[in-house]
Amino acid sequence: MTKPKPKRTSKRPTSRTLKASKPRDSDPSATSVQSNCELEAPLEAALLTAGQQLVNTRGLPCLADELYLEIISYFPAFLLPTKHESEDIKKYGDRRIVLDALSQTCRSLRRVSLRYRWQRIEVYDQMQGYAGGPTMCSVTGNNYKHMKRIERDHKLRRYAEELIRQLETVTIREPALAELVNVLDVMVVDYSTHTVLSELARCISIMPNLHTIHINIRIKNEEERVPKCFARYTYPQIRTAYVSHASSILLRCPALKVCSFSDIAVWEGQSSSIKTFPFRSSLETLGPIVVLPTSWVQPTLSQYIADITNFENLRDVTFKVKEIPTQTDIKALWKMPSLRYIRFIFATKMPSSPDGAIHDWEARMQQLSLSSEFIVGEKKQLYAFIEP
Repeated sequence: MTKPKPKRTSKRPTSRTLKASKPRDSDPSATSVQSNCELEAPLEAALLTAGQQLVNTRGLPCLADELYLEIISYFPAFLLPTKHESEDIKKYGDRRIVLDALSQTCRSLRRVSLRYRWQRIEVYDQMQGYAGGPTMCSVTGNNYKHMKRIERDHKLRRYAEELIRQLETVTIREPALAELVNVLDVMVVDYSTHTVLSELARCISIMPNLHTIHINIRIKNEEERVPKCFARYTYPQIRTAYVSHASSILLRCPALKVCSFSDIAVWEGQSSSIKTFPFRSSLETLGPIVVLPTSWVQPTLSQYIADITNFENLRDVTFKVKEIPTQTDIKALWKMPSLRYIRFIFATKMPSSPDGAIHDWEARMQQLSLSSEFIVGEKKQLYAFIEP
């Protein structure tokens, strides 16, 4: 006599029964929900709706990329050019830290946060170290000059290591990230200089979407050491450059549109080099050009103006001067067909107007609160500022 078969009781569906019960003509979005969100929860933790679609019960919801961008924009990025003042570091320094944390939270956030995290490579003065490490010591103040060599080298080493770490991440560990880099905002210090500059020059050449560089080079004998590292490469992708001491990297950017630098007058032979810049036909904004007093053995304002007359599409130029320009200098600038904005930044108190200068320059500037002067009949604007 055979025993009756026991009745099958309903069991909680497992991954096997879920696969078996899924109809062949089911909505393909059921799998896309899981793939797009990259759920890490097992199928046993998923519930079934009436339409036989998987519902995310553990992972973070997938939002549109525009919403992620709106959330991340709460942490603003540095506006270039910048001097990285202490108040700016407190205001803008959290963006990189937050994006690093989000990229390690879960896969769905990692996909978005990595994209915005590696839009910018940043190494600047007093920056907080990687993974919440200690803040880097300032290398621009007087305290730095009086440090012992061992202590100074230890602090400079952290800057070099942080720059190499970020460059290695986007070019060696995850080469796909190199395409995401748009802005390079770094400071090169006097530690293992040749190695750091050589690696920086190589990495810039393999970042196809890099369009803006802000490089602060703080090393000795820059005129001798920097050109050798960049001489092998050309960077046609760069459109905007903010560099110190008119770095020779400018000579490797043939399609530059915006060029800004500091302390250009201390670079030996720069006057003759301006005329040979490879971006003469593309440059639209230039300056500030630092013009030292005529007693110095450096190019005068008239020489600088003569050098830039062959910049065909130049629309905006800025000079940082200690002496008031003459009417001859202004007329020479006025003859440039594409030039629309001319700025003079005075490093000291406004000097008195010599004979032949613009009529009542000082009186006009005071009347206009040192803002601007518009010449009637000409589509050009002339600005004068006193440096704070």
